[in-house]
Amino acid sequence: MTALRLDPADEPTDEPVLGRLGGEPDWIQGDESPDCPVCATRMMFTAELAEGYDFATSANFGGGGRGYVFHCPPCGEAAFLWQS
Repeated sequence: MTALRLDPADEPTDEPVLGRLGGEPDWIQGDESPDCPVCATRMMFTAELAEGYDFATSANFGGGGRGYVFHCPPCGEAAFLWQS
């Protein structure tokens, strides 16, 4: 996964990367990109979230899973799904 930098001058760290903004999803089981419920066009990938390493406070997507966020710019609709 790729890290998001808040400032171009930020130095890379050894912290685990737990997500991605934009680009292409890194599917675990295969492409499940949803269609917009309003206009029926394929929704645009927005973000990917991975499970954290702190099980007390991090997201849980079924043990080693990922969450995926999509949106439809013309309609303003959004969708979330996960795979594990």
